[in-house]
Amino acid sequence: MQRTTGLLLIALLATTAEPVWSIEPGVCRNPPQITSPQQSDSAVKFKADRAELKPGRSASFYGNVEVTQDNSFIQADQAKYFKSRDELEVSGKVKYFTSDGAKIETEAISLQPDANTGSTKNARFTLPNLGHGKAGLITIENKKVGTMFDIQYTGCPEGQNDWYISASELNIDYEKDLGIARHAVMRFQGVPIFYWPYFDFPLSGKRKSGVLAPVIGASDRVGTTFGVPYYFNIAPNMDNTLTPMWLSRRGLQVLNEFRYMSERSSGNFDLEYLPNDTQAGSDRSAAKFRHQQDLGSNWKVNVDLNWISDGQYLDDFKNNLAISSQTHLPERIALGYEGELFQFFTQVFGYQTIDDAATTAETPYSMLPQINLRTVPMFKSNGINYSFVGDVSNFQRKDSVNGRRGYFQADTSYPLRSSYGYIKPKLGFYYWSYDLSDTGTLNRDANFVEQDSRALGYASLDSGLLFDKTFSSGKSTQTLEPRLFYLYVPYREQDNLPLFDTTLPDFWFASLFRENRFVGKDRVGDANQLTVALTSRFMDNESGSEYLSLSAGIINYFEGQRVTLSEEINKKPYSDLAGEATLRLPGNWYWRSAIQWDHENNKTRRGNTFLQYQPGQRSILSMGYRLQPNEQTFADEQVDISFMWPAFDRWTFQGRWNHSLTANTNLETNLGIEYRKPCCWAFRLFGNRRLKSDGNQATSILVQLELTSLGKTGSTAFNPLKQSMFYED
Repeated sequence: MQRTTGLLLIALLATTAEPVWSIEPGVCRNPPQITSPQQSDSAVKFKADRAELKPGRSASFYGNVEVTQDNSFIQADQAKYFKSRDELEVSGKVKYFTSDGAKIETEAISLQPDANTGSTKNARFTLPNLGHGKAGLITIENKKVGTMFDIQYTGCPEGQNDWYISASELNIDYEKDLGIARHAVMRFQGVPIFYWPYFDFPLSGKRKSGVLAPVIGASDRVGTTFGVPYYFNIAPNMDNTLTPMWLSRRGLQVLNEFRYMSERSSGNFDLEYLPNDTQAGSDRSAAKFRHQQDLGSNWKVNVDLNWISDGQYLDDFKNNLAISSQTHLPERIALGYEGELFQFFTQVFGYQTIDDAATTAETPYSMLPQINLRTVPMFKSNGINYSFVGDVSNFQRKDSVNGRRGYFQADTSYPLRSSYGYIKPKLGFYYWSYDLSDTGTLNRDANFVEQDSRALGYASLDSGLLFDKTFSSGKSTQTLEPRLFYLYVPYREQDNLPLFDTTLPDFWFASLFRENRFVGKDRVGDANQLTVALTSRFMDNESGSEYLSLSAGIINYFEGQRVTLSEEINKKPYSDLAGEATLRLPGNWYWRSAIQWDHENNKTRRGNTFLQYQPGQRSILSMGYRLQPNEQTFADEQVDISFMWPAFDRWTFQGRWNHSLTANTNLETNLGIEYRKPCCWAFRLFGNRRLKSDGNQATSILVQLELTSLGKTGSTAFNPLKQSMFYED
């Protein structure tokens, strides 16, 4: 658990997200430090080209002088030691390496070796693992830097002062692990941007309680913002950050983040509270609690609780489309066990519905509780494989059919594999039952049954062959992989059974081989069908990598599908055609595509295509197109373009454009720019424009300034490339 407690400056629309779209080009380190050999006593030892001794009075040393005492070390042109007053005067080009690893460069320094004290004027200094600067006066205490007066300090490399702090006094307290500065002014590119009458910071980089720098910003939804965070370092494994935040259009908001960690647990509790929002005319608040607990012996507990005061909270206060467009917030407490043969979990799972327009049918059921036991999947060739899953869930939803559902599925298979193909016969059994006795009379009709159950067996046969051909050049090999998948599931009438968690998934190539066309456990689809599919791969024989893959398949229905989620029976003899393709080309190009083709109407029902160019780790261009069915039109078309590109040595540009062609509206647009001066500072400017739930567009600007060895202020959004629906890490 880490927390930066350096000097933070100014931010616009600061959030808790850390930037992920920039990598420091190299590691910044201070120049190597020179230390003397370990000494067994505190005697002062000299080395020089020439020495003049006056017994009992003084000693003078000239040329390539080296002075060592314990772990301190001095290089100089000359040195004089006066025994009567225990004073060592060193002059010339002096380099003093203190016992703590600091370096002082000056023209002259005066030391008292027995008292372990001293001082020097007009010196340059380098503090270990922090930075360097200059001071009008430096005092030495116990062979370490003590107090510095009239200083300038920077974390940039030698010779660069793009930013620096000037202070009237800086005291180094090693016993308390503190640096204490007074009357400090931060200057960036020579312009003063912040003043502290007093501040302290840990010398070792450890966390410390104290005031962090103000956060200043603006937004079209909350107005001008100003906040002063206070960091509480409660314990090595526990901290808290409290931020009073003034929002000019809303009022005073309080943000609090509490974190903790132990050997077997970790978690955080975040709270946001805005009393009497002047725009909404009510109190606004949000809370989030996460906890992970390892109980030992393969048992674990996970807690994920979320809550907001109203449906517009995320839209008003969050700057990310994926977050602000949520319609239900999860609430989950789970206990799980993962063994070598079995997996078990029980959970209480619910939602807070935050979409005020959501109907009862659009609201998910809560499971209060769910208990699940299953075998660990087996993948043994030429032998018997078996699996089962048992599940009992209690479903609850307001003004709905409620009750308990028990579910059991078991199967056994005997896969036979060889170098040229495989065949996998499988037999299975479904059983599920309902107890709906706690449902009110509101949902009882003439066909309502309190207790009901279904049981049926099923069989499948999956088979495939592998043919390969090496081209005459010997550099490439092509494969042909035909696959037949037969599935038989007898029909059982299920229209009167409730729908607690069941829906139809999107239809892609992998859907051709599903044993149940439904997702969930309320419906088992009847089937008497044969899937015919073909895959062809092209591989490089030298590297063994696959550079082209093409797959397509279709389901032949021998009987109509009678189990549906609507009253309409599927009588089509064939499914839609499903296909997918991937292509890797020289020059760091990658392409993939997937399609669902309605051959009866000669139309594409669903599809996507994606092209990516990535010549370097942080250089990437992605272009995507998606066609998705919806209720209003035959299909919703979207384009999604993302990029990240370094330019002009120190500049990096990034952006994303996600646009709905069907609605002719912007879904989300991001544009960012970064300038980074290695080992000195970085500046990032990030703009976001996204679609709100009311159909209007929301705009925000995020700014971040990062100063080496001090930390960063402000925040940029999450990597827009990873937000892209086509992104692959």
